[in-house]
Amino acid sequence: MRRIGRQTKEILDSHNLTYVIGFGSLWGALRIGDILPWDIDIDILVVMDRNADISGTIHELMGDMNSKGMDVHYRDWVGIIQGYSPIYKSQLDLSFWCDYYGTGWMHRCSGKEAWFFHIHHRAKFIFPSRLVKTPLPTLNFINQSWPVPREGLELQKIHYPNDWWKVAKPRGC
Repeated sequence: MRRIGRQTKEILDSHNLTYVIGFGSLWGALRIGDILPWDIDIDILVVMDRNADISGTIHELMGDMNSKGMDVHYRDWVGIIQGYSPIYKSQLDLSFWCDYYGTGWMHRCSGKEAWFFHIHHRAKFIFPSRLVKTPLPTLNFINQSWPVPREGLELQKIHYPNDWWKVAKPRGC
């Protein structure tokens, strides 16, 4: 999983995109500086300008990822690029976020689910744009310096409002 993460970071950097690690990957960086032993993927949030050609960027990223030997698919319903490395048997999810409405809140800006179920997404999948304002802080993650959201745990408090303070290990770990 580390290799697919490093390759994706290299691709995102080559496109001069702003991104942060999020969800379980951010927990890993905050807690141990690495992938949590029970995590199954690397989660990367790509920050897009609301006027950017999002579908063009997605197409370019997928081409670059394919050229690195990753098996990637755009999951149109949820609006993410899901990458898989059959060689290394690892996975990553790239989601795309914008402040579409100029309100200071980041929303997922790709995928049908965000539009059809906008009320659910506004309750769960939004966060203040100040958390991804550049320049971004960095943390060690998979032996590299990765950009992370500002204000430490704030993004996690939003995405995990009822249990952000708990270490939730799956059974058997």
